[in-house]
Amino acid sequence: MGMNMISKGSLAVVELLRQHFPTLKLVALSGENKDKLKTQAEESRSRASANPNVVPEKAIVEAAMYALDLIARSKDAETVIMAKCFLLLLSCGTRPKGLFTQRFAPLSADIPNVPLVGDESPMTQFMTRIENIIAYTRAAKEGSKAKRAKKATKKKKQTKAERKRLKKNRKKYASGKEEVEEGDDEEDEEDDDDDEDVVVSTDEIIDKWVTLPLLPFLSREKFFKFKQDVLTAKYTTEMLKLFGLPIVVDNWTDALVRGQTKESKGLDEFIKEFFKPVGVMVKTLFKGYTKKHGGKSVKGASFLRPLYGNYAFAIFGGRTHNLAFLSKVLGHTTDITQRHTRMHRARPFDS
Repeated sequence: MGMNMISKGSLAVVELLRQHFPTLKLVALSGENKDKLKTQAEESRSRASANPNVVPEKAIVEAAMYALDLIARSKDAETVIMAKCFLLLLSCGTRPKGLFTQRFAPLSADIPNVPLVGDESPMTQFMTRIENIIAYTRAAKEGSKAKRAKKATKKKKQTKAERKRLKKNRKKYASGKEEVEEGDDEEDEEDDDDDEDVVVSTDEIIDKWVTLPLLPFLSREKFFKFKQDVLTAKYTTEMLKLFGLPIVVDNWTDALVRGQTKESKGLDEFIKEFFKPVGVMVKTLFKGYTKKHGGKSVKGASFLRPLYGNYAFAIFGGRTHNLAFLSKVLGHTTDITQRHTRMHRARPFDS
């Protein structure tokens, strides 16, 4: 009986829409057509994101072990720093720029708006202990607070305009008249006076904290030690001076990170140059797996970000869907980026 009511109600809605909008076309999708369209959409998204080959777990583990071995055995300081960068990016999935610009911290009660107990806690969502979870804020790809406030204001205005439009249409359909009464127009004009309430100020923009699990190649303590080693290394200091950046990375201001100072001009160039050796490691260790449709490769160190997301999902995904997991740990809102690097978890390291 419930399904019959839904079917009849849907038909009634369709008829009402066709009465008010005669030019509308009614398209019915059968299960067969639906599956066909879904398959075509999947193929289209795959081409757009340019999938490389599936990466076996064996290749990921061997790459991490190789980097750890370099750190233990190499006597070249630059090589050790690059190996540490490689492991840091692989273990936490941040962007290369984020290793310098984001603020990281161990998950604790000091992290705002992150519950430590219950179903919403990171430990429950990632099905792991608190010792395996870190948090970061000041996401690398976010713009200045002024830009984000402007964007939030625009979105708020669009939402308000859409609500007014729907309200007007409901009144029109309820009265059966083509036009709403004049009194309703006056009411709309009064609503326009409230536009100041829609404006979002920079004070309302707060950098969120994101929690994510570390891949098991590094403990949380070693993660922060390696990160500090990278930021304070002699090689790093020389590179920072070369590009006119402050050498104490922990003291970088939001304005510098968001591209609002003179020093900001050299930041992107510094990141590009600094992580070139890591890109060479990626190309060597994942040879044959970074290729995309068309013969091009995922660019350098950036390959490690989607690789982390998919491998972390295989380990910590728990009850979540892949897209929901990636949205939480990497901020993805579509399935395009996650398709850049899929991961095949084979039986006992079969490739």
